[in-house]
Parts: sequence; structure tokens; C-alpha cells
Amino acid sequence: MPTRPAWWGSIGVIGGSFDFTELMDKIGVKRRLKTAGSNKGMGDPFSPETPEQQAIWQQMLNDIHGEFIKAVKSGRGSRLKDNDPEISSGRVYTGLEAKKNGLIDDFGRHFTASPVMSSKHPNWWITRLTKTIWRAPSAAASTAKCKTK
Repeated sequence: MPTRPAWWGSIGVIGGSFDFTELMDKIGVKRRLKTAGSNKGMGDPFSPETPEQQAIWQQMLNDIHGEFIKAVKSGRGSRLKDNDPEISSGRVYTGLEAKKNGLIDDFGRHFTASPVMSSKHPNWWITRLTKTIWRAPSAAASTAKCKTK
């Protein structure tokens, strides 16, 4: 539950990387990357990106964006004012704009959201607290912990 002036995210997907290839050329550093698979090093900031790889990244982002749009439409239902293409453009809204567009139901703060979440999902805070304070030292310890429950 955001406050009225809060920034509230719209429906969008972002991916990014750096391209250090020109810098490496300038300082005389050569990259020795060994891979099996023509696109295994895709996204490596020290290797040039091919047009094929750019197209692959864009398709992945488009697919994820489409799934995100479906999930929001399914979750928000008729509350979402989805006749505006800006809603899925990735732009950020204020809390007031988000409510007007059906992205949120109401305004509030943590103490407002807690009773609402508690009534719908009585143990929501336990899950959040557990994820915050419990960190397994290794995958093996995590698996062992799960098996003892």
C-alpha cells in the first residue's frame, strides 16, 4: 500500500549490461573466454555483442514483459484500467496515478497493510521474517534443514 506521493512502478522489464570492449582495446587487454555453445558468453561485458545476441535479449525481454502484463491483468482483474497502453510502458506513477489506473486499491503505510495482509494471509509476516533472518550457509545445509521438517 503506497502513500499518495509514492512512486509506484508500472508494468515493464529492463535488462542491462556494460560494454568494455573499446576500453579493453584501448589499454591493450585481450579477452580469452572459453565457452561451449555459440551464445554461452552472451552478455559478457568484455566481449562484443552480435546482432543475433541483441535479438535474443530483446525477444527474452518481450516474452517476460508479456507474461508480466498477463499476471498483472489476471491479478488486478476489472480493477485495472488497461485501455491505456501507457500502463504497460514501464513508466513510473505516483500513488494517486496508480490508484486512478487500478494498479493499487488504496493508500496506506506498513501499519495499514499489516492488518489487511493478516486477514487475507495470517502467516504472511512469518514467511517474510523467515526469509529475512534465516540464511543457510550452504545448499547442503539448506537441503538438510528442509528434510528435517
